[in-house]
Amino acid sequence: MGKASDDETAVILRKLGIICPAFYAIYFVVVVLLALAFNLDCNNDQCRYYRLPFYFKMEDFRPEGNDQALVAWLSQVIVFLLSTLLMYYIVASTSRSWDYACTLAFIHTVVTCAVNADFPTNWVWWVTLVLSTFTLSSLGEITNYARDMKDIVVDMD
Repeated sequence: MGKASDDETAVILRKLGIICPAFYAIYFVVVVLLALAFNLDCNNDQCRYYRLPFYFKMEDFRPEGNDQALVAWLSQVIVFLLSTLLMYYIVASTSRSWDYACTLAFIHTVVTCAVNADFPTNWVWWVTLVLSTFTLSSLGEITNYARDMKDIVVDMD
């Protein structure tokens, strides 16, 4: 159940101001951990840790492709799943989970375009983004709904 203050612009901007940096902090931690787990050499200009969250090169997203694309894809999926915690603790509104999930996905798309100076045309990246956004929204709604329902006491007498 959302509170009346959840619709106020100042509250929305404050929550977005917390969620966006937290989202990218989680993203970079996951990217570094996965890059280290896959022994990815990110000391050259082709692969930098700070660019992996925004990686979408089509030629690398194939079964025999390199680990850089796999790390980028896995990190995107894992981060959107972990962002459910952001929805639960920061958004804390069942009705607003979809809004914040879509806003995060939109911001991530804009930042990805800005970092790469290119528009992502990779279908794998887009399908992953759409499904991850839907999953984040759904899990955010479910977790917030469960918390809201916990407060309701049913007296069977």
